[in-house]
Amino acid sequence: MFVPIGINDRFVNAYSKIVKQAKGGILSQITLQESWYYGFIGTGYCTTITAMVTKGDDE
Repeated sequence: MFVPIGINDRFVNAYSKIVKQAKGGILSQITLQESWYYGFIGTGYCTTITAMVTKGDDE
């Protein structure tokens, strides 16, 4: 059985970063990619979120 380590924290951090980058825009077409790799010291994990950002007209 595979138990992902710290997956919630990685998702929260990745989502927080993309919301900050959107600068108040509306996120759509959100994709999430989870990857991992073996390193010299241990296993590394990476969560990547991509999305389309739509911004309204400035008034």
